[in-house]
Amino acid sequence: GYNGGLEPKDARAVFKSVNVDMRQYKRLKMFLHAESLPKLSADNPNGEVNPLQDNQMIAFIRFGNDFTQNFYQVEVPLKVTEEGAIINTDVWPEANNMDISLDLLTQLKILSIGINWDDIDPNDNGIFYKDVQELDPSSTSNHRIGIKGNPNFGYVRTLMLGLKSGTESNDIRGEVWFNELG
Repeated sequence: GYNGGLEPKDARAVFKSVNVDMRQYKRLKMFLHAESLPKLSADNPNGEVNPLQDNQMIAFIRFGNDFTQNFYQVEVPLKVTEEGAIINTDVWPEANNMDISLDLLTQLKILSIGINWDDIDPNDNGIFYKDVQELDPSSTSNHRIGIKGNPNFGYVRTLMLGLKSGTESNDIRGEVWFNELG
């Protein structure tokens, strides 16, 4: 989990070196939870002035040959669980579940062949993005997937889990849990 703050356009991540051949898998799945830190009150003078709102924090997973030049990235704008929630589907909302067919990443890689990488939006850090619904119109997913360089599913050496700000102007704070990458 992560319990901290992000400035606009800021990101934080943890990473791990791995040695995985992802060609044996069909889907990438992970469960995500986000909550605001306690609200500011007389009893809680160190709480939040502006509680975290839906979609202000974006979770991402990056994996590939390296962290900077050859990787895939999957992003999920997070729904915030209400304080005091105890029902499983409230704590782990379905909209936060990362569930991506690796075939979509293959489609994205094919689309990226021949693009002019210099035309990528500078705000996207050189990553070519598509919304999942652009690639699969039958999907109800709010995920965005990206690619940079020429990553290879058979040669995944890096895995990064992170959070980035989804706001242009507000500092945000919250607590996020990543669970059961599969």
